[in-house]
Amino acid sequence: VDLRYHGAISEYTLFASGKPVQVTTTDPATGLPVYATQPFPDVTNGARTVWNVALGGRYNLDDAWSFHGGFFTDASPTNASGAALFRSVDMYGITVGAKVRGDHLSGSLGFGYAWGSSQNFEFDDTVTGNPITARLTVTSLSLLYAVAYKF
Repeated sequence: VDLRYHGAISEYTLFASGKPVQVTTTDPATGLPVYATQPFPDVTNGARTVWNVALGGRYNLDDAWSFHGGFFTDASPTNASGAALFRSVDMYGITVGAKVRGDHLSGSLGFGYAWGSSQNFEFDDTVTGNPITARLTVTSLSLLYAVAYKF
């Protein structure tokens, strides 16, 4: 069993500039570009407190064979101030595998599966300006292997 703590970080300015930015849009009536200058918007970030856990076990079938498995969480520390820059996806995963050991040759084979989804979030369509609601989903499948020879 492994328990991991990540402390919160107060909101801070990740990057900023005293220089203005030029925004170019297209006038829908004429199709011509429209130029506007505005102050650079500060980008802020921060982190929330997160606890993660991993637990697993191994079963020795005999001197040569053993099997293992586990479960883990990987919660995102992204808080509301950083949500526009970093999407928050809380992940979960499982692992399973086997190991065989001989006098000289040994090896292991394992599989991992992880999944997670964000909350719904909105962003503006760059063409129409209408808000779009989306959700980020992450899925990962891993194959882990090792081979060793002892002389």
